[in-house]
Amino acid sequence: MIYFALDSLRVAVVTTLACSLLLQACYFGCVLFFADVDDL
Repeated sequence: MIYFALDSLRVAVVTTLACSLLLQACYFGCVLFFADVDDL
């Protein structure tokens, strides 16, 4: 039971970190993309 709880907790943490990193990458990508468009 404890192992199962730890495993799901680890999965939840990894999923949260992956989502936040993905959102940050999208945000910076959009900012850089629009900055390049403004330069043009």
